[in-house]
Amino acid sequence: MTHDGEASGSLRGVLAEVAAERAAQDAMWGFQDFPDGTGRTAPVGAGGVQEAGEAAGRAKREVTEAAARGALTWRHVLHEEVLEAFAEDDPAALRAELIQVAAVAVKWVQALDRRREPPPRRVRQRFRAIVDVHVLLLRPARDGGPTWDGGRTRNGGRTRDGGPTWDGGRTGNGGRTRGGELMREDGPVRDDEFMPDGGLMRGGGSVGDAGLAPGGPGGRARTGAPPTGALPTGAPRTGARVREVLLGRRAGTGYGDGLWHLPSGHLEAGESVIEAAVREAREETGVVLDPADLTFVHVMHRAPERVGLFFAATRWRGEPYNAEPHKCSELGWWPLDKLPHDMVGYPDAALAHIRDGVPFALHEWHPVG
Repeated sequence: MTHDGEASGSLRGVLAEVAAERAAQDAMWGFQDFPDGTGRTAPVGAGGVQEAGEAAGRAKREVTEAAARGALTWRHVLHEEVLEAFAEDDPAALRAELIQVAAVAVKWVQALDRRREPPPRRVRQRFRAIVDVHVLLLRPARDGGPTWDGGRTRNGGRTRDGGPTWDGGRTGNGGRTRGGELMREDGPVRDDEFMPDGGLMRGGGSVGDAGLAPGGPGGRARTGAPPTGALPTGAPRTGARVREVLLGRRAGTGYGDGLWHLPSGHLEAGESVIEAAVREAREETGVVLDPADLTFVHVMHRAPERVGLFFAATRWRGEPYNAEPHKCSELGWWPLDKLPHDMVGYPDAALAHIRDGVPFALHEWHPVG
């Protein structure tokens, strides 16, 4: 229950005014000491035609009747308290009644103050968003053009696209993979050797589908190559190679079952978003990410309380596999420009934004008005 002293019309403020009035009276009249003139037979009312005790009883009945009718007023309450004080001749009882009179008078003043003040401003409850972290594991598209299903794994199997495995076997462009890294004869292909559209570059040209560009291995990326983890900034050029992203088909979770989704999960207490991304990738696909290999690519605010952070990686340790078969029926590599139609809505929208170089987006928010 809220007491008047805690509500608008501050008790402290009213008591300060009472003290100031008392000081003004003392300054004007000095010390004063009069007889009480109270008692049950003390005359009250106009001409003293009624005794105080009888008047107090009548005032008390008026309070009860007005309260029963829903018509009680401050006048009723203060009138009763004053008459009860007038009916007392015992000093201790009189003092107690006068304290009640003063208390009711102060409460009445507070009520007056509340009426002239604007209504209290509504204080909005502090909003706490739920943070979801998503991981884009990216690899170059396979030779012969992008595969529609991207290659799949089921119940813990290894990823394939109908040809050599991505990790631990030869790739279609003449290199090898090792622990999630695209390899060639002279060592791993660096992230900065990926063209913005997902192709490979060296010596001023892109790596062809049949292997490295003329001039043999060991060439350097051309000037202006994208930074580590850079993603496509627009629609791929005709015939250009694109990157593929690893998706999982949800199963048995109660949310989005049967639909494709990115490796993702909630940010847990006490961990950073980078730690969450590393953890989710390991829990869902079995790969180990170096935090330094993660690149932030997008943030999405989903109505009403979800904030999704998206991180991309082009290198990792281990081969992706379905590490949570009780939550995922299969994994698949999908070209960024040919994503499956049966995706969970918001990661589908987020990948489109990422592909177009859009760093922030709202999802399922409706315009006000």
